Amino acid sequence: MHPRTTLFVVLALVGSSLLALGTAVAQDSSSTGAWHGQDSEFGSIRAPYSSDMNGKRVPVQAHVVLRTLYENRNAGFFMFAWTVQGTPLDVSFDHLTRADTGQELPCYQTQGTSHDQLKCFVDKQNMPPAGTEIDLTGTVGSSRTGQFQVGAIAMAFTYTWQTVQTSNGLDAQLYGYTLINVNTATSGSHTLGGLGNAVPNVGVIGAVGAAGVAALALGASKRRRS
Repeated sequence: MHPRTTLFVVLALVGSSLLALGTAVAQDSSSTGAWHGQDSEFGSIRAPYSSDMNGKRVPVQAHVVLRTLYENRNAGFFMFAWTVQGTPLDVSFDHLTRADTGQELPCYQTQGTSHDQLKCFVDKQNMPPAGTEIDLTGTVGSSRTGQFQVGAIAMAFTYTWQTVQTSNGLDAQLYGYTLINVNTATSGSHTLGGLGNAVPNVGVIGAVGAAGVAALALGASKRRRS
């Protein structure tokens, strides 16, 4: 199979699993700031706990630190993505930068739409060293009021577009999300939209194998109460 064809097959499988698979994501509501995030052998991801929308687009961000680039597992491409699948949200992917220098990471290939998922694939040759913070930024709008979830994904692939696996056999992936409280929508009917996919503690992960990811309680001093 042609590598590009294989890529589209992989992405189709990733997309179709977003609504079907869930994972518990660590939370912290301490006085120093609240976030949804995840820690694993692959690395860590952090996203602000929530944001309010009052008729204008709001910024979204996520911070990723990869503990390993899996050179020993033939990692070739690293995917960074925003997902609003199954919601009335629309998201932009504005920047992907390394925090130490502020340099933009070049996308070898981009995929997706603003109403579903926006993906940027970075060649490992253009990745910063393991342990470097990588920042995703964008903006989000909504066609309906309610509470919805915008997710941030990091994932590793080989040069043949196979998912890289961790030492415990799970896919190398990270997922964090921000709850968007839409008080006034930016477009559309402005009617009540409900919760969308934004159920706290249940994030829609971006790849097969998410059910095996354990919840981590990372020193939270308080718990967010719905």
